[in-house]
Amino acid sequence: MRLSTLDPQWLRIDRRDVGLDFLCPCGKHRIQLRFLNPMDVQGPHTKGPFEPGWNLGNLWSRSGLSFADMSLAPSLKNDCGEWWLLDGDLQQS
Repeated sequence: MRLSTLDPQWLRIDRRDVGLDFLCPCGKHRIQLRFLNPMDVQGPHTKGPFEPGWNLGNLWSRSGLSFADMSLAPSLKNDCGEWWLLDGDLQQS
């Protein structure tokens, strides 16, 4: 499943792209996460404000510059399952 089909959006705080928000593959809720290495290379954004659902204890390492070529590590886990995002493709473990 391509990330681009899950209504992806950049999470922006203080005009910084600090994370990713997208529809869970189950279609019932959204997933939000923060990057260890945001696009602007200023380091992770660790202070609020945060929306409900933020994974405050976790940061994801990002590669790629768009939704089409993005990869994340580690895997994404929630009550619906576990996925890896590799080159813009969300693959269930």
